[in-house]
Amino acid sequence: MDSPKPWERRNDESAPAFEAFAAYRDMPATERSYRDVARQLGKSATLIARWGSTHKWPERVAAYDRHLEEQWLLEQAKARRKAAERQIRTAQLAQSKAAQRLLELDPAKLTVAELVRLWELGVRVERDAMTDLHAGTTSKVEVTEDGGRLQVALTRFRELPPEQRRTHLAELAQDVARRARAAGDEDDDGE
Repeated sequence: MDSPKPWERRNDESAPAFEAFAAYRDMPATERSYRDVARQLGKSATLIARWGSTHKWPERVAAYDRHLEEQWLLEQAKARRKAAERQIRTAQLAQSKAAQRLLELDPAKLTVAELVRLWELGVRVERDAMTDLHAGTTSKVEVTEDGGRLQVALTRFRELPPEQRRTHLAELAQDVARRARAAGDEDDDGE
């Protein structure tokens, strides 16, 4: 049979002595006193002090307090992990929505400036992601233009598959080049 934990009833401890210990153990740590246990249980303070000494109450409650602290730390670590998992799921959903929105953008409706800024953004985020592969950092980049139609927020662009990133960037580069040529033709026609 396993020996009891320090805060459990000892083999040589009577039921009344353990009841007194449990009352002492369960008091807030800063308020523990033999006198309060005696008053609470209607026993003499001398008897409570003798039981406390015989059954090593201070050492046992110290072990109990450490046990409670360990339990609390474990619960906190578990809660932090759950929060991190929730945040990761939320971030992944946000990334998915941003990537979906990028796929839905009609390059024909974007200005050359918007396309260039989007292309530069993609290059910058990809470059940052490639240099920070193991850093575990989160990047948030916003591209806005006064009065413009484009507002893009990308979080952890690096989590898109590399082939998908290359495809998007190549398409953007082609669109930028096409629009730049078209803008150049318009300037030539207007002269």
